[in-house]
Amino acid sequence: MALLAVTSCGGGSDANDVDDTRPERDEPDASVATAPPVDTAVVEATTTVATTDPPVTDPPVTEPPVTDPPVTDPPITDSASEPFCAAAENFFVPGRALDFADINDPFTLRTVFESLNAAAPLVIELAPNDDDAALFVESKRLLDIATPGLEGAGYDLANAGAIVDGAAVGQALIDFGDLLGDMQGFLIDRCSSDRLDLDGTAQTYADDLALGVTPELPEVDLGEDLDIASDDGSITATVPATWSDVDGAPDGEVRRLAAAPDLEAFLLSYVVPGMIVVTGDSVTEDDWIERHQALLDASAGEGCTELSREDYDDGVYTGTEALLDCGDPATQTRIIGGRDSAGELFFLLAIVYPVGQTEIRDTIVESFLL
Repeated sequence: MALLAVTSCGGGSDANDVDDTRPERDEPDASVATAPPVDTAVVEATTTVATTDPPVTDPPVTEPPVTDPPVTDPPITDSASEPFCAAAENFFVPGRALDFADINDPFTLRTVFESLNAAAPLVIELAPNDDDAALFVESKRLLDIATPGLEGAGYDLANAGAIVDGAAVGQALIDFGDLLGDMQGFLIDRCSSDRLDLDGTAQTYADDLALGVTPELPEVDLGEDLDIASDDGSITATVPATWSDVDGAPDGEVRRLAAAPDLEAFLLSYVVPGMIVVTGDSVTEDDWIERHQALLDASAGEGCTELSREDYDDGVYTGTEALLDCGDPATQTRIIGGRDSAGELFFLLAIVYPVGQTEIRDTIVESFLL
């Protein structure tokens, strides 16, 4: 995120050839007298052929191939990971509902895909490790291919000609359907989810869609919020418990406090959840306005579009709050600029949070102090 940069500036042989080495037989000489025959006992020829049993040999013993049993992670039992399983179910259910719903209904497709895109960042954020996150990361990648194409056609499959790169979108949808099968097995094995309960919830979701109602899924309990502070303690705020990657080091004369599930990823984009607030001494009464606009201009250079702008007043600080669309339908970005009541300090506050979780924004703006 360009926030800091802005604030800092204001061989073989033939077998037939074998030699016969046997001695030649001598023919009898007729001139030599022969002795008279000697009586010899006649020996009866035996008619019994001696038998010999063949040697007894045991059949060859072959050991079966050694195969390791499939490695599966044990079910999640620690309470800290329960929010992940709840968020994972909230992601799976809308996708599974498509098996029970009318996919030719644009309202159904739009609602399901908006729900999927909104749920993806949270489940990825809450995953205990990369292996647990893998199915959902891949699902989000496929959604990022399919969603723009469907959106361009108004989520109307009868308007297939309007889907940009329809072949890629179609393949992404097929692959996503395959992943849902793997995801159901993952939820049963890793999260101890009940198959019938999952299908029952998905059926109810589909029933609501048939009535033209946007379904509601259970709210994910993220646990206790986290109180954070800058290195010198001059800036404090309250953020979600999962935003535990914190940096409170100053940047020159500018004091700062940042937090996110993955702070490096947050600071490099306007679409990954996280927050950062910077503050310093005001030079003029309205210098925060120039800084705020510079940050908005920088976000536009990163592909963000300003959707709205309104006055900001939380009772302690006043200024302007802008809502941005930075190209990810799963997150919302807000940039607030202002000053304290005495006009001595300016501040810039950037917050990115999953769509629908405005309570994150409210918690931060109601708690931060300079």
